[in-house]
Amino acid sequence: MKRKSFYPLFFPVLFLLFLSSCTSDDELWQTFAIVEVTDKFEQDDSFFITAETIAESTPRVTYTIDVQDSNVWSLIELNVQYEMNLTHDEENVGELSTIDYFPTGG
Repeated sequence: MKRKSFYPLFFPVLFLLFLSSCTSDDELWQTFAIVEVTDKFEQDDSFFITAETIAESTPRVTYTIDVQDSNVWSLIELNVQYEMNLTHDEENVGELSTIDYFPTGG
């Protein structure tokens, strides 16, 4: 009786296991957006803002953004437009990278 070798199946299965461990559902995106801050709140000693892309953007997107620095958070004003770089997930929840006033020409 001849024994079958398991080697032809071993490496493809090993490769598929490796590949599946490298993928993740927690993908993050880097985004630059011009937004208007609509809310500020504290939760569990963390500081957050809610910001919506300005009216000229289609479609409008609302982000919930964690602001790591409480000093930066305290300087952010409601109903003011800002240019932001942020990292966020598919539900538009993320972390602020940079922020600057957006000149409105007024």
